Amino acid sequence: MRLIFAAIYALFCTVAIACSEEAIEKNEADGITWGAVTDGLQLGISPPAKMTKTHEIEGFDNAISKSGTLNVTVHLRNTGSQDMQLLPSIWDCLALGDDGAVLASKILLTPEEGDQPVVVTYQSTNHLRILDKARPESDLSQNTLRESGRELVNFQVDAEEGRRRQIKLAAGEAAWPEAVNVALRNGNNAPWRLQEKSDRLRPGKYRITAVLVVDQQASDWKGTLTSGSLNIEIPAQATKATPDK
Repeated sequence: MRLIFAAIYALFCTVAIACSEEAIEKNEADGITWGAVTDGLQLGISPPAKMTKTHEIEGFDNAISKSGTLNVTVHLRNTGSQDMQLLPSIWDCLALGDDGAVLASKILLTPEEGDQPVVVTYQSTNHLRILDKARPESDLSQNTLRESGRELVNFQVDAEEGRRRQIKLAAGEAAWPEAVNVALRNGNNAPWRLQEKSDRLRPGKYRITAVLVVDQQASDWKGTLTSGSLNIEIPAQATKATPDK
């Protein structure tokens, strides 16, 4: 199961439930920076986490690879005393199984010099977006499962189906971390891509945060989660264009 983690994960991250300054400092030492707790859920971000076969975090890799890829990991945990259920809007699996949920609506990269972030979103060819029937029909280009010839696939669910598809997070448990990989060179075929084709990731220092928006009517938990921030520096060679093969 991708989604439900062993209890040791929560112990590794910290057992603190309150989002205090002391807890945030401790989490940063562990490699994960957590955002504020919202109604029992908390979103975190870290350099790419290295996982063991028993689902334990054994360390972290570099955020920028030699091949010119930006890699981060998004973490979601239930810090409350009650079990939680939520229905993410973005999935990477048409089967809509537990392992299909994408736990980040967008990744924001804010340059050190400036306040306008570059937005990265999941746009893989198996990208499935759930749209509940409570939304205006004008929000939908079509009300069908697939949109022929397009990479984005929309799928409408009614309330009963939506509730059945919810992800369940028991009190104190965490979801399987979401790996986010953004190609800094010729990234048109990467699963995570710049939201606007005109945007560019230039060399320099960035503050990276993850955002998860859950607004499905069928979701028990609704709200917006923002992670803590991860500071990285993108070197010039990482963004240098390479010939397409």
